[in-house]
Amino acid sequence: MLLNHALTASKKDGLRRELLISRLVRFHWDRIHLEKVKKAYATRYGQDLQDAVKEGTSGQWGLFCRELCIYRMPDHVKTIENVKSRDRDRDRDRERDRDRDRDRDRDRDRDRD
Repeated sequence: MLLNHALTASKKDGLRRELLISRLVRFHWDRIHLEKVKKAYATRYGQDLQDAVKEGTSGQWGLFCRELCIYRMPDHVKTIENVKSRDRDRDRDRERDRDRDRDRDRDRDRDRD
């Protein structure tokens, strides 16, 4: 299996990191395929894929690779309104209204004089 090859390759091999990351990223985005790969890995090598990644990697890079073994995206992604954008638009509208009121008051004051 290609994942096992990337995990067991010499740690001095610079290509090893690229191979492992590219394989994990490819599986990470397809929940069904990732689950099949994890099951096949456990059956063939007698070890959980995430545990094998933990043993074969270290540091921040290792943590990144372990996190790729977890599928987090739901089957149905909902649109979430960007609250900061909405607040920024509301503040901009309020400022525009204040400017308009200020101009109107200034014009009214001129007309009185």
